[in-house]
Amino acid sequence: MEDAHIAYTNLPNGLSLFGVFDGHGGKNFSLNLINVLGQEVALYVKKYYLKVLTNSSHFKARNYKQALEESFINLD
Repeated sequence: MEDAHIAYTNLPNGLSLFGVFDGHGGKNFSLNLINVLGQEVALYVKKYYLKVLTNSSHFKARNYKQALEESFINLD
């Protein structure tokens, strides 16, 4: 299983953030290396997503849709 997740319920302005990050290894890949890399990707996003999102100027301006879109692109 290469997934990681987050659940933050105490963000500013009464916001909550929940996410599941798929490491993209999955059952179709039998090579252990691919599974390890997939897990690393999911754990990286878990570790840094909140910081990337909340540091966004869009998030600070309460433009949450744009902040989410920008954070996805930045972490990609």
